[in-house]
Amino acid sequence: MIKIRPLNESDEGDIAQILNKTWNFDGENDELLESRMYFLECMTNASYARVATVDGKVAGVLIAANLQEEHRNWNVIMRSIWLKMKQFFIPQEEVAQNWEGEEQILQTLEEKLSKNYDAELNLFVVSPEFRGYGIGSKLYRQFEIYLKKQHLKSFFLHTDTGCAYKFYEHKGLKRKAMKKSSCFYAIKDHKPVTFFIYGNV
Repeated sequence: MIKIRPLNESDEGDIAQILNKTWNFDGENDELLESRMYFLECMTNASYARVATVDGKVAGVLIAANLQEEHRNWNVIMRSIWLKMKQFFIPQEEVAQNWEGEEQILQTLEEKLSKNYDAELNLFVVSPEFRGYGIGSKLYRQFEIYLKKQHLKSFFLHTDTGCAYKFYEHKGLKRKAMKKSSCFYAIKDHKPVTFFIYGNV
């Protein structure tokens, strides 16, 4: 049975596992520091966070931010700082080092946007083992309901060729900007990643 519920602090480990299965941020590193860091970064200004569960197991997550109000999750920020300090003592994987220019690329793309958006979809991912169950559509529908209740008419998101970005086109979103990069997901297969920004208007 699929259920959508608010994200709990205790979900961090399960979500980190999903991120690593999807994008291989940490390879074989059991501590999943890169995956946990990415999750916490997405939670820093979050005003909306929901997980999908299948028979009680976390199967997907959607995190978003209302850009009309300032949100600072200080507990998340402090945990993020602690993990960054911990990273100094663990050698980085080649893939992690290769993604160091990602933030600059995303900033460049955002500068191409011709309007200010009401909200940002920070993270949207479904575990590979649960794809095809309609989980992504259920999470997305709940997000749309949230936007309507909050009177947020526009939103944007970052995505790339390592994600199921065609899903957003199927939902009617428009590609607003794109940029090719030298980043890659797999160490053995250095396929360059192309970054996109999609918006609903």
